[in-house]
Amino acid sequence: MTSPSEPTPQPTETSFAELMAQLRLLENQLYSSVVVEQAKQLPEDEKQSFASGRIHLTTLITELNTAELASIREQLEAEGPALVEGIDNLNSSLAHLENATSWAQALNGVIGLLGKVVPLL
Repeated sequence: MTSPSEPTPQPTETSFAELMAQLRLLENQLYSSVVVEQAKQLPEDEKQSFASGRIHLTTLITELNTAELASIREQLEAEGPALVEGIDNLNSSLAHLENATSWAQALNGVIGLLGKVVPLL
């Protein structure tokens, strides 16, 4: 925590490559056996929402990989700090295997930010 005399740290820009690496790691974690087993315990509607969001994230990552990256790189980097925060929050929740019902919400938040860059399918 900063003292009143210290300036508040500003979010640093996140490169396209860093964001893509974080998204790929998140995608891998969402498909891990540990997360899949936890998701199986969710009520059916939440399980479907989580599975749908996970597939949607994979589709968006594929879109980002195949799109004209030069034209969307600037937009993605502009959303970088918010994306990093969303990814970190979801990763933290997944790492502790806590609050499985919030995974779909956190995942939808990340997807919403990506939707500002890539038209949602």
